[in-house]
Amino acid sequence: MNLHPLRPYQSDTINNLRESMKAGFRRIVLQLPTGGGKTRIAAEVIRMANDKRNRTLFLAPRRELITQACAALVRQGLRPGVIMAGEPRDLGADVQVASFDTLHARAIRSHRMAMPEADLVIVDEAHLSIAESRKTIIEHYADARIVGLTATPARGDGRGLGEIYEDLVIGPSVAHLVDEGFLVPLRYFAPTAPDLAHLRMNRDGDYAETRNDLAHFGVVMVRWHEDWPVHRCADGGNRCVRRNVLRRPAQGQARAVGRGRGQTGRGTGRGRQAGAANADGRQRGCGKGSRRFDKAAGARYGQAK
Repeated sequence: MNLHPLRPYQSDTINNLRESMKAGFRRIVLQLPTGGGKTRIAAEVIRMANDKRNRTLFLAPRRELITQACAALVRQGLRPGVIMAGEPRDLGADVQVASFDTLHARAIRSHRMAMPEADLVIVDEAHLSIAESRKTIIEHYADARIVGLTATPARGDGRGLGEIYEDLVIGPSVAHLVDEGFLVPLRYFAPTAPDLAHLRMNRDGDYAETRNDLAHFGVVMVRWHEDWPVHRCADGGNRCVRRNVLRRPAQGQARAVGRGRGQTGRGTGRGRQAGAANADGRQRGCGKGSRRFDKAAGARYGQAK
């Protein structure tokens, strides 16, 4: 019994998935935009498999995705087992929801448990599934049907998902879901496009971090600041903070605006520099711990607590 009816496009997507399986494909990527209900579709596919006495394994890379999948399955009248650190196990359940990392650690690296049996494997965030540890888990289920879920069936490093999957089922576009009232319309706010011609990319597709590149990055950030509408500032103090933060890259201190989180200042000289810049940012009121900055931004966007 389907306890929670599907949206029309979700039913169509499931039908397209079944047609792909009937055509002989056993490893399929199902693409659907963020907010389209991939987990809801997965819960319905799992319910249908469970009705036919097929065992299912749902794999996800993060705790919140596992919690979300379990909640969706419970709403469908199923009682899944959970394989994740800190959670009680029920390895006898026909539906298992597992963390990639926990399953790899327990079943492959330490052999503390057997891999759960499955006739159907659903892989959330399928664009991440070709990492070696995750591929090892998926390749264990050579005889099972594999369905990968993703909003973005492409990777920044250029590796193709064809290493695992054989077919791609494409759901409706964002524009279609907005037009049908299933997603809210979007309003975009952006400064004038900066000149990135002088910035170099590394082999991972990220901007390189040489001294010259950081100098150009500082110019880009200052241009962003100059183009950003003044009325976006919540108050005069916030405006001063923003100018302080965005002036620093032009002085070769881009790490005060760049990735400071997770840099503790220990280890290499680069880490120490990052830690110092991050600490300086907090003192000036631009860090995550600044109540004045957070309160001003929250008031602007209606998120003040």
